Amino acid sequence: GNFLRGDKTWQAITTADVYVSSFSRDVSTATGTQAVTGVGFTPTSIEVFAAIGGTVKASWGMSDGTTHRCIYQNNNGGTDFLSNQSQLIRVVTVDTVTMYSGTLDSFDADGFTISWTKTGSPTGTVAGNFIARK
Repeated sequence: GNFLRGDKTWQAITTADVYVSSFSRDVSTATGTQAVTGVGFTPTSIEVFAAIGGTVKASWGMSDGTTHRCIYQNNNGGTDFLSNQSQLIRVVTVDTVTMYSGTLDSFDADGFTISWTKTGSPTGTVAGNFIARK
C-alpha cells in the first residue's frame, strides 16, 4: 500500500516507514517537555491514542508537525466528546478546568517531543500509544 506523507507526496509503505510504540506520563508532574525516543527516524506525522487506565479519560490526536488535532472525553459526568484544534493530547481529569494537555513541540532525529501543560491538580498516569510515520 501507499500513504500520503506530510509533504503531500505518496510513498509506498514499508516497515522502515512506520513505528508503533508507547509512552507514559504522570499527570501530577509539573508543566514541561517529554522526549519520546527509539523511533529510528525523524517522523513526518504521528497519531496518539492516550488514556488514564481504569477511567473514561481518553484522547485521540494527530499531528503533521504544523497542524494538531485531538478528540477527547470531557469527563463532566456525561458522555461528551469534544475536539481541540491546537493540541495533540488533552485529558480532562475531574472537570473542565482540571486537565493535562500536550502539544507536539518537535519531530526529532529519533522520535518527537511533547510539551505538556498542567491545569489544576490532575492525578493519574497517561498511557499513550502512538504510530509514527516517516
